[in-house]
Amino acid sequence: MISGGLLGLTGWRTWSGDRAPGGHPSASTVGSAGAESTSRSALAGSTAGASGAGGAQGQLDEVSRTATLNDARIVLPSKPYTLVDQSMSAAGIFDALFQAYAPVHPEFNGTDTWAATVGLAAIPADAWPADELSGSADDALRMVSRRLIGQPATAVTDQHQHPVRIGAAHCVEIAADVHYRIKRLASSHDRIKIIGCPDSDSSVLAAISSVPDDAPAAVRAAADASMDTFRVR
Repeated sequence: MISGGLLGLTGWRTWSGDRAPGGHPSASTVGSAGAESTSRSALAGSTAGASGAGGAQGQLDEVSRTATLNDARIVLPSKPYTLVDQSMSAAGIFDALFQAYAPVHPEFNGTDTWAATVGLAAIPADAWPADELSGSADDALRMVSRRLIGQPATAVTDQHQHPVRIGAAHCVEIAADVHYRIKRLASSHDRIKIIGCPDSDSSVLAAISSVPDDAPAAVRAAADASMDTFRVR
């Protein structure tokens, strides 16, 4: 199982043998963080669709690797990343989420694989209100990092926050090193980046990446390149 990153509502970022990467997980699974993942989308040809709990509408084109949610889109990274051919949701955290992952420490504890992840998420207004986008950014970082890592951070360092324009949208970008101690895992922290933009319903559309400190250069570069494709129409 992948626990500790974007796949981690099932254990956000850790795959075990009972849930193969890129496969078709059950519609509701519980991971190490104890959170429930739901809303698996059906595939139609090469496109997966999503309709989140908060009304987020989107799809994943597996050929172009382009994920869309409402007015936001991102091109998810190619190799060494693998697309997850479903959307996920979790009440109060993500209305919908598309993602891709790249293993960094396969079966580090005999079962779980720690991975870098990149995703496109619709975050509900009660988790990150769009009208308080900058003022609540610290809270958003804590909420997202807690779900990505699967446990409270032992420390948060090198944190930066600044406003950015994505198209015509006034957005905020957050980046921080989120530290953890996980038995048998060589990684000590993830560099988490979040670019959040207001949606029309007062929720936030966000591009999110979480990359372990000891990930290969190609994994880091692919995550950064994907984040650069984030657009809001």
